[in-house]
Amino acid sequence: MNKSELISVCISDNRVCPMPPQWVKFEELLSEMGNGKPPQSLILGYWFDTSDEEKRKCVQQQIDWAYERGLLDFAIEYLTQLKPNQWHTGYRK
Repeated sequence: MNKSELISVCISDNRVCPMPPQWVKFEELLSEMGNGKPPQSLILGYWFDTSDEEKRKCVQQQIDWAYERGLLDFAIEYLTQLKPNQWHTGYRK
């Protein structure tokens, strides 16, 4: 799986982003493994103040960040193992 395919998986079935507990864990693990700070997950106060599109964009930025640091395989493993109820989904248009 490449980066584009992972992003496609992350937006399939109307997925927006991981639910807050899984999303913050993803960010923490990326930070530990990547020697730096990935884009911040839009949780806590940001959760209700950001649109689904902004949340999707943030996940894509985190995937880009992981890719640039050689952590794409980790991102693939982590995000693809999440169960359906561990994803926030948007409304179908």
